[in-house]
Amino acid sequence: MKFLIICIAIFLNAYTINELLNKVKTIEDTKLDEIFVKNIKENKKEINSALYPKINIFTSYEHFTIPTSIIPLPPTEVNPKEALPFSQNVLKLGFNISFPIFVKEVYENKKKMDYLIKSAKITSKINLLKREVLLINLISKLNYQYRLKSALLKKQDSIKKTIKSIEVGVKNGVIAEFKLIRLKDSLNSLDIEIENLLINIDNTKSEIYKLTKVYLNKEIEINSFLPKKRDFLLLKALKENILASKQDIKAKKSKLYPTISLNAKGYRAFAKAYNNDEDIAKNYASIGMYLNLTLSKKTFSEIEKSKLNFIKSNLEYEKNLKDLKAKEVYYKNALSKINKAIKLAINSINLKQKLLESARIAFSLNRMSVDEYLGYEDELVKAKANLFNLKATKNMLIANLAFIYGENLKKVFK
Repeated sequence: MKFLIICIAIFLNAYTINELLNKVKTIEDTKLDEIFVKNIKENKKEINSALYPKINIFTSYEHFTIPTSIIPLPPTEVNPKEALPFSQNVLKLGFNISFPIFVKEVYENKKKMDYLIKSAKITSKINLLKREVLLINLISKLNYQYRLKSALLKKQDSIKKTIKSIEVGVKNGVIAEFKLIRLKDSLNSLDIEIENLLINIDNTKSEIYKLTKVYLNKEIEINSFLPKKRDFLLLKALKENILASKQDIKAKKSKLYPTISLNAKGYRAFAKAYNNDEDIAKNYASIGMYLNLTLSKKTFSEIEKSKLNFIKSNLEYEKNLKDLKAKEVYYKNALSKINKAIKLAINSINLKQKLLESARIAFSLNRMSVDEYLGYEDELVKAKANLFNLKATKNMLIANLAFIYGENLKKVFK
């Protein structure tokens, strides 16, 4: 039963790199980016709503110090014998409707929001790619740590075998007991090193959990492929920001244009006539076309600020273009060199493995000092660690190169 539980646990932890990349899309950070894009879209709707009619329904009760007309009254309609529409206390029920016909600022801001929405979508993709690249880096690091752990455990087994092989010689007095104590001390130091490594592994697993909500208990196989050269993704977002900044200048200038609207209002007034105290109710309404022009010193200041933002956006674009080109060159050159280094590292491990086998025999025959023997053990582990580190670094370089191109990491890592 225990064996079955272990097998199930191993099976449940058998994630592929693509499955883990998919899980990055489900975490809260990614959902927050989606909400950010939705908020930008809602901002556009809010701007667009300024082109819809505004309807205001109101009621009021007013008291005047002297009898006041509840509606405008032409003199020819005044009949002293009838209830006159004048009163000190008036109740009104009415409405106001404003229908925008031309508001240039709204049209310009709508265009600006289109650019900002595109920029937000690209930025959201960039943020997701950042987290995916971080995941690739962490998995590469975890793989390195697990492989280093395996190398240290093999070194541990190797030293234990050597201890067993010389214990007889120590008992017989052929080999000095100092050598046995020195080996056991080295073994103890190795145990400490392994424990420290396990702490680092737990920390890396915790960082991966933050991105995937998965605890990994073993290596994840990664096969990487060089991404195709593309335009830099970040520059696409910055380009949309430049267009938005340029459009913002037009939006600010549009405040200098007049607005045209169609306004209608009406109400029904209830009161008691001041001349005979009769209850009266009168309707009143009007409709008209209005042109409004507002000139403010603040508008000219806003225009200048928008021009400065446009200049700033262009400078950010040029700066990032320069930085991304430098990174592209570095990543490609580093990958070219690291592939050669991996081949050399593999050859180095094979040679050091043979040297260690010879050293073990020489040490067992009492023809080599304990420190010389342990030196060969250390050299083999260092060679393996170097290879593991080179492979992890290669994956990280490829992930970063894919990131600046905006490449789908599922196509790069299998």
